[in-house]
Amino acid sequence: MFHESSLSPAHFLGRLFSFLNTDGIDPDRFEIDHVCYRTDDPDRYAALRAWWLEQSEWLSENIISGRPIAVFRLHEPFIFGAHSIPLLELTAPGGNASSYPEGYEHAEFVLGRSVSDFLADHSHLPFDTKNLTKPVNPDVRLRYEGISAKFHEYNLEYVIRHLDSKA
Repeated sequence: MFHESSLSPAHFLGRLFSFLNTDGIDPDRFEIDHVCYRTDDPDRYAALRAWWLEQSEWLSENIISGRPIAVFRLHEPFIFGAHSIPLLELTAPGGNASSYPEGYEHAEFVLGRSVSDFLADHSHLPFDTKNLTKPVNPDVRLRYEGISAKFHEYNLEYVIRHLDSKA
């Protein structure tokens, strides 16, 4: 049904790393806990969700901003350079949200320190800070030509298993 090479995030990550390096952020300094693959059709979301369930351990599925978002722990992590990326986030199209093309939309980096310290070190960059007020694992985002990088303090799997239930 799906060919693994067509679902590889390598091209997406190559573009994203190039943008980050140009902005003075070395992405190799941070853990990438997951990449997000956005679908543009509910049926495609259902088909990819079923396919990823065969390739992964299901961690969660929640309705966020009116659409389902599933998270999987991959049996075989994505490898990109020195990075081993253990998780995939799969998002359904939003009901009232803007239409996005199918494909990888963002990668999330674990800072290992506070987001505010990271922002202070990169104050010259145009971060989207609307998620700084999230009660669990606040993040900031840099957007680049249809893709983005998010930066947060905790690994997503840790948040799912330990912090989400306490929020």
